[in-house]
Amino acid sequence: MKKSSTFNWLLLPGLALVLIFASTAHGQMASDEGLGITGLILDETKTKGGHDFYDFFTINWRAVKGVEYTIHIAEQPDRARGSFIKISINEKQIYFQRLNPRTDAIEEAAKLAVQRTRYILVKRLFTSNELDGAP
Repeated sequence: MKKSSTFNWLLLPGLALVLIFASTAHGQMASDEGLGITGLILDETKTKGGHDFYDFFTINWRAVKGVEYTIHIAEQPDRARGSFIKISINEKQIYFQRLNPRTDAIEEAAKLAVQRTRYILVKRLFTSNELDGAP
């Protein structure tokens, strides 16, 4: 057997797992309980500014332990000027902001979005803990 065909057969199971994971992560954002997948940050940005926002967001992000979530960052084009960034946690929108094209403004907006997202997740964690401890 040729070396390249053996190598391809070895890659096939790994590729199948990647495809299964990708379709599951995209198709079941809020219902990951069965797989134990949480803490995903999905990117649906379209422009360079949107990609920069996503990059700055992920650089500044620290995972919140104890709460299950999927963060979805999407970009909505605007005919007049630029675009809008929308962030959702488990399909519930928490952030919607016009994207300024300047890199420093994009970085600042991403930092503020991280703070808001973390605040909401920590608030959910404390609320959940209070409800669990209620008589």
